[in-house]
Formats: sequence, structure tokens, C-alpha cells
Amino acid sequence: MNKEIKFQGKRKDNGEWIHGNLLLSEKQVNGAYKAFIVIPFAHIPDNLVLEVYPDSVHQYTGFEDKNGREIFLGNITRQKLEDFMCEKGWYWWYGEVKEVNGCMVINQLDFDYSKCKFPIDYTFLFDEASNIEVIGKAFDKPKLKKQCEHY
Repeated sequence: MNKEIKFQGKRKDNGEWIHGNLLLSEKQVNGAYKAFIVIPFAHIPDNLVLEVYPDSVHQYTGFEDKNGREIFLGNITRQKLEDFMCEKGWYWWYGEVKEVNGCMVINQLDFDYSKCKFPIDYTFLFDEASNIEVIGKAFDKPKLKKQCEHY
């Protein structure tokens, strides 16, 4: 199995999210390293190097969500829980994609345990990738409402 290694980051000059290879500065500037995304082209001199916010840089997991969107670490996702897990109806389960002990997981965010019979702290990404939907990036939406709502 070949995993595609690539990163995403938010450009400092215009706020656009871009994908490519990661390049970090060797020395710190004002107490922090600078981060760049290199967008590769056919020839090395033609590569485009763009500065990004270091905190926005996340690696591609190798998975896609149910809509075919690439899943990166730091993505906020949601998934519908089925009746057998919840007392009534459907509920949204929100999580952030993280790496824990070498495993890609979806870490639960502010889930209302009172609505479900089996509390879940996290689930493995490879089990759920085809059932989740990427709804944002933790970097862009640090105060994203993370709640379990009735559908």
C-alpha cells in the first residue's frame, strides 16, 4: 500500500488553503519556525513555494470522506449515529481527526452522553472514513459548535 504524503496549509498572503510538500525554516524567527508549502511542478526551478501559518499545517491521512473529500489531520468531521446507539432518532457526532499512538482517529468533541447508550471517546478513522463528512478545519473554526443535535 502506497500512502500519498502531502500537507495542507493556509497561505499567509491571501488565506487560501493549499496542498503540497512541507518545508520548515531551519531557524526560528520571533520564537517560531516559518512553514512553507511547496507546490511541485514538472521541473524543480518551477516549483512554487508559499508561506503558510505554521499552526495550519496538517498531513493528509490517506482517506476520503463519504463525499470524496480528502481527510487531513485537524479536520472537523460529523457522523450520523444510528438508532441502535441513541435513544431516539438520529444524532450528529462531531470529532476532530488526530493521530494517537500512530493511529488516525476521530476524537469526539462535546458529545452529549445523555442521549446515547454507549459513550464513545474516539473511533478509528479507517473504520469510519466512508461514513463521515468533513465540515471544516480546526484552524479556521476554533469555536465551531461541537454538539450532538437531533436530526
